[in-house]
Amino acid sequence: MKTNHLSTLHLLNAFGLVAITLAGGSRLLAADFGASDLRCEYARDPNAIAVEAPRLSWVVEAGGTRRGAMQSAYRVLVASSLDGLKKDLGNLWDSGKVSSDQSLHVVYGGRGLVSAQACFWKVKLWDERDEASEWSKPAKWTVGLLKPSDWKAQWITYEPAGSVEDATSAAFQKLLRLEGQKWFWASGAKPGNQAPGKVCFRRIVEVPAGRTLSKAVFLMTADDGFQLFVNGHLAGQGSSWKTLVSTEVGGRLQTGANAIGIEAANGGNDPGPAGVAGRLVLQFTTGDPVVVPVDSSWQTSRESRDRWSWVDFDASAWQPASEVATFGDQPWGKIDVDVVNIDPAPFFRKSFTIPKPVRRATIFASALGVYELRLNGNAVDTDVLSPGWSDYSKRVYYFGYDVTRQLKRGENALGIILGDGWYAGYLAFTGKRHYYGSQTKAIAQLHVEYEDGSVEILGTDDSWKTTTGPVREGDLLMGCVYDAS
Repeated sequence: MKTNHLSTLHLLNAFGLVAITLAGGSRLLAADFGASDLRCEYARDPNAIAVEAPRLSWVVEAGGTRRGAMQSAYRVLVASSLDGLKKDLGNLWDSGKVSSDQSLHVVYGGRGLVSAQACFWKVKLWDERDEASEWSKPAKWTVGLLKPSDWKAQWITYEPAGSVEDATSAAFQKLLRLEGQKWFWASGAKPGNQAPGKVCFRRIVEVPAGRTLSKAVFLMTADDGFQLFVNGHLAGQGSSWKTLVSTEVGGRLQTGANAIGIEAANGGNDPGPAGVAGRLVLQFTTGDPVVVPVDSSWQTSRESRDRWSWVDFDASAWQPASEVATFGDQPWGKIDVDVVNIDPAPFFRKSFTIPKPVRRATIFASALGVYELRLNGNAVDTDVLSPGWSDYSKRVYYFGYDVTRQLKRGENALGIILGDGWYAGYLAFTGKRHYYGSQTKAIAQLHVEYEDGSVEILGTDDSWKTTTGPVREGDLLMGCVYDAS
């Protein structure tokens, strides 16, 4: 009996050790349970949340050796400062312990938020055994500008100084007409008998050395449509013979030989007579302009081989274009002009002074077009083509950026480079530019919160300086011309 008693005692001790070991193991595993990857409105630490009750989400994490772990409750703390959050003070919102397994789209239910406010938050979870996790790592969101009246900045745009209409510019405009011009098609074509399909036109144009080109415009149309190439690069296009397209190509021309190519297409189920009509007008700072009409001096081919629109292409097998009608004749008749100018990208700049220590600084920015935002010479973010495409007649998006670390005590400079984007550039489904508007604009507003609690707002207005720079042309479909000289 004694032996049995001892055996039983040993057995109980053994089970006790096992129980203690399991309990200790559960405590170790509980420390491996908690919330991670905190998000506000789907984003990590977003900077411009434009809703007063954003949705908060997190990922429920459990140790890799633990099975069946689940969230049974949560507690969310939201504070107006990181220091307050570290002290577990949720002065904006303390949800308390909420019995729920919800980890997606938990709606903020705290104090009313104001524009440009910073909100710091963290989450504690309880597992299926009602054991609490540690607090998550802190996360942050910044409120956007909730009301239109919160925008103190103004839309700004670049308007070049007006030029005086003189005899030179008047003469240029007079040359930029197609009265008396002819329609041309592939070699061998005859009036009323133009074969459907595609035809490539090509000509070498010389820009004389010693003369400075001030403007070069190609006015043309094609039945049904065309693509215009200058030295191998797409420079313009048209999708309907009912419109004369005026394209500025000066930024793509160089001193000496230049290859001008036109790829015209006419086809479909019931193709009509095809043709190309147009002329290139070169204006120089001094001397007479040069006019290069589409005529029989252009070479044509029905095949477009590699590099066919480059200067070094061998076009010895190509044949001269053939005249098929006079401009204004039927079936085309009179055609309206669609002026296409790809203007240089405007640059905007504002210098300002930061007189005292900064607690936090946020920039909100948008554009009719696309923008690149720079602070003290450095890009504010890695975004490109901001603020993206929208239906500009209904809404325009804006972004927010935390620039606290980029500001410095004393003199600072904020800059914006503005591009045409989808607003004023070519849109593929339309085949033309200026679908939404022709004049790009930018708006930006910097909120600076100082350590002493004061706030300063710097917005775009008519005090900003503006000019053009090395980006002579910029279009999403036509590419960019950069003058590195």
